[in-house]
Amino acid sequence: MFIFYAGLAGFEGGKGMTGSSRVVDPHGRTLALAPAVGATIIRAEIDFAEVDMARANLPLLGDLNAVLPDLLGDEELFPRPNLRSSERVS
Repeated sequence: MFIFYAGLAGFEGGKGMTGSSRVVDPHGRTLALAPAVGATIIRAEIDFAEVDMARANLPLLGDLNAVLPDLLGDEELFPRPNLRSSERVS
């Protein structure tokens, strides 16, 4: 997902706030960043295809449901333990 953070800038109620608004893409890269002080308008070009690319490159645990049976059958990834005949479970 894209993250759009709009931070307050200036002073309100005796508290100082730094703006630092930003737009972050699904890969964690900052696309636009406002300065820490002063009111600013920022703009960034958003390509929603980047969401699909990030999901493909960084699958979540929930995405494993589709490929888990194939992964478990892979002897290189999940070798079976060598059990002695007295330890084998039938």
